[in-house]
Amino acid sequence: MPRPFGIVDTKLEEAEYFFEKFQKCGWNLREAQFLFNAFVSSTRSVTFALQASISGIEDCEDWYKVWQRRLRDSRLARFFHNCRTDIQHVGRNFVNGGVSGPNGPILLLSDGSFGNDEFIPVQNAFLATDLYFRIVCQIVGDAYIKFGHIIDPDVFFSSEGLRLNKLTVEDLEEELGWPRGWTKLEGDNGFTDEDRIALLRRSAAISNCRNLLQKYALPPDEVWN
Repeated sequence: MPRPFGIVDTKLEEAEYFFEKFQKCGWNLREAQFLFNAFVSSTRSVTFALQASISGIEDCEDWYKVWQRRLRDSRLARFFHNCRTDIQHVGRNFVNGGVSGPNGPILLLSDGSFGNDEFIPVQNAFLATDLYFRIVCQIVGDAYIKFGHIIDPDVFFSSEGLRLNKLTVEDLEEELGWPRGWTKLEGDNGFTDEDRIALLRRSAAISNCRNLLQKYALPPDEVWN
């Protein structure tokens, strides 16, 4: 069966929930602080869940090390990593004010000292959270591309998935808890292995994050500056 990657989908949906709420919070500073903290914590839990879900898959460690290097090299990613540590262990708020913009209020990120914010690469809180959420979505999307035949039911329950995982249709039936040969019909009925796989796929849980990942598609290059 596909790895329990659904927990990653759920965590990503949770992060999007707080992200969307934060983007619409306007001048409500207290609400903004709560939502920002929740967004930072939930986005971090996405990568924790991701690592747990792909643990043990061949090449997963080398794959994730590449992303870890990119995250370490990104000023924005480093900020959110340090921000989460401060929020969890110190309790500091990083949304401490705002200014009026042409399209409404713009909340600003600050460490609270107002003048010692060199480590904050993007002070516009709405822009910073948008760019960072796209980074997290990019990592999850790449996991689906790299390990889709193992973690994505849409790929696992396909002819390509069978080939890559060296399984048979009967193996899929057994994985779903049905007798081997359950979908096989005797005689010249035109019911092919493709038909059997499609039937089994309908009984399997599918990813709910495809639209979300497309919505927050690959970030612009400046995300990694």
